[in-house]
This record gives sequence, structure tokens and C-alpha cells, in this order.
Amino acid sequence: MIDDELIVAYVEGQLPNTKRQAFENLMQQDQLLKQKVLQYNRAYKILVADRRIQLLQTIQQLANKEKEGLKWPKRLRKWSLGILKQSSKKNDTVWQIVLQQFTPYPAGLSLKGVNEPEGKSPFYQAITHYNQGNYSMVISLLEALPNNTGIDTLMVNFYLGNAYLANQQPIQAIQTFSNLLFQNPKLSHAISNASEWYLALAYLGSEQQTKAIQLLQHIADYSEDIFYQKKATETLMQYKNSNIKQ
Repeated sequence: MIDDELIVAYVEGQLPNTKRQAFENLMQQDQLLKQKVLQYNRAYKILVADRRIQLLQTIQQLANKEKEGLKWPKRLRKWSLGILKQSSKKNDTVWQIVLQQFTPYPAGLSLKGVNEPEGKSPFYQAITHYNQGNYSMVISLLEALPNNTGIDTLMVNFYLGNAYLANQQPIQAIQTFSNLLFQNPKLSHAISNASEWYLALAYLGSEQQTKAIQLLQHIADYSEDIFYQKKATETLMQYKNSNIKQ
């Protein structure tokens, strides 16, 4: 039986890559564990978005509801309330800035796999869900996508990073956009500029403020894209006016 502390560490992005991969493999084999993780993740995302009332309602529903033979333990209630009490004004304000500034990169259905029937390609399905705002489904589909599908791996990872950030998983977004930028020197200017911007927001959302400010300043000063220059300058000003201490 998986310890609740391991689930919490996974939801908060604290597990190293090897343990995270092993945990995700377990989830693929254990639907009850997967369902429990989804419930923890839902409560955590609600917290991060500073929606305390909805979080409390969710906790109460979990405590009162039995679904498919599962009795949600008091541990879940205790953990959720503990996080709620520890939630800092700093984290709330930072995520408000991220959510205000973040807009997922547009995706066209023409990105579906090469020679794959329309509507049947996993990537096509992922992009459809992406355009509908179903980012959890996007993540599930793109993470499971094989490397030999004939689809541009760079674009798969780019939209996966967007989905992570939209789903408020900044640690995973940081890993994805960092790999894109530092392992692919031939990225197009458009994707490179956008990836830098999203990486800066992911740093901000994960409370790595120093890295976020440095990258935002770099974008504001040197980006080849005027749009991201303006967005970075605006975000820096918004951060400064929020009086957050690094």
C-alpha cells in the first residue's frame, strides 16, 4: 500500500525523476491509487489557485462520499486542512500573477501525426483536448505517446509544457521547457521565444523567484519578440508592485 506522504510528495512535484517515473508506473497498474492521486491533486490545485472555499467544500465532499467502494480516510482531510493553514500570501499572490499572464500557445489541428487518420491519432486527440482546455487529458495522452510516431517530438514537448503550466504543475513545466531550450539549439525563433516566456512563468509559479526575475529581465531586455518583451516588462512591474519578498 502506498503511503500518503509519497502521494503528497508526487502531487507537490517533490519526487526525483526516477521515483516519479516508478510512481507513475504504479498508477498505470493501480486504478484506485490513480483515483486517490487525482483527488489529492484536485485539492492541491484548488489551494494554489487561492480558492479556499471551494477547497473546503471539496474536502467535505470527500469526507462524506463513498465512491466505488472507496472510503476516503481522515488523512486526506487532515492533509488538506494542514496545507490550507500553511498557505502563504506570497504563494497566492504569485499564482495570481502567473494565471493573469499565462495564455496557452495556440494549437492547430493540422499538427496531427503524419499519415494518421483524422481523429484517431493520439496527438490529434491531445490537441483537440488542448483547444478545449482539458489539460489533464492532454498530459495523459502526450506523456504516453511513443517516440516513433512520425510526429515532431519538439512540438509534442512544447505543448506538453503548456499543458503542465495550464494544469498548475510548474515543476514539470520547468523540466519540459528547460529541456526544449537547452537540448535543442535549432528551435525556431517563435518556439524558442515562447518557451523562454513559459519557463519564466513556471519559475514564478514554483516560487523560484530569483530565476524567474532574472529570466523575465532577460526577455524584457533581449527578446526578439516584441510581444514577449512587453509581457515580461508588465510581469516584472506587477511583481514589483505586489511587494513580494524574495
